[in-house]
Amino acid sequence: MGSDGHTASIFPGTRSIRGTSRWVSTPWVPRLAKRRMTLTLPVLNAAHRVLFLVAGAEKAETLRDVLERPLDPEGKRTFLVDEAAAALLRPASGTADDISGDPQSSSGASAPRKPRDA
Repeated sequence: MGSDGHTASIFPGTRSIRGTSRWVSTPWVPRLAKRRMTLTLPVLNAAHRVLFLVAGAEKAETLRDVLERPLDPEGKRTFLVDEAAAALLRPASGTADDISGDPQSSSGASAPRKPRDA
């Protein structure tokens, strides 16, 4: 996920590719002044599981905004998040262990766990 919220080269403000029967599209991205190849939303929505990789402090606010929205009912989204991107997330139960790689995590987000001392 990009700092602007784009996913799979589907950028905010680009032409909609929702109502297409195509599996792949190459929308023009004005901000980048070029085309980007992407799977279309019907293909992504049909996926058994969708992984989002989110890294970097510049994505923390966007990640928080995305996760404040209701999660999909099937639980198909998994977020792999580094510490910097997870900085603004607040676990539901108030413990850092709730933000984990566990798909059953209450926040729906995944962040790296710090190693425990042996």
